[in-house]
Amino acid sequence: MTGVITMTRKNLETLKVMSLLQEKKLTQIEAGKRLRLTDRQIRNIFKRYKELGNQGVISKKLDKPGNRHLHNKLKKKALSLIRTTYVDSGPTLAAEKLWENHKIKLSVETVRGIISFSQERKRRVQFLATPHTDIGLVQKL
Repeated sequence: MTGVITMTRKNLETLKVMSLLQEKKLTQIEAGKRLRLTDRQIRNIFKRYKELGNQGVISKKLDKPGNRHLHNKLKKKALSLIRTTYVDSGPTLAAEKLWENHKIKLSVETVRGIISFSQERKRRVQFLATPHTDIGLVQKL
């Protein structure tokens, strides 16, 4: 098997320890102490290492979305509703109305993240005071 495998430093260290383990220069207990893992975890990693080679030490979770990941379809639907219907409301009211009217349950922080990430929300910074110069501070030349 040829090609390039991208690894973290931790994976590289694990690879070194697995090769020593295969050469029987280390025991599973010593390998566990070196990597700060239990001997059971070492056995599982070593089993994958023997089956898959160098790629066996890399986590299988890599490049997979997390369990709390929102699907793009849901994000787009929520954002389009916020843009069209709840433009002037803040994230709290938008989250409440998304649930009441459209049965889309999102937390306030999630709605805030969707709005800020898409950069659709305009800043509400208003300058109430007009620019002025202090007459007392201006010196005549």
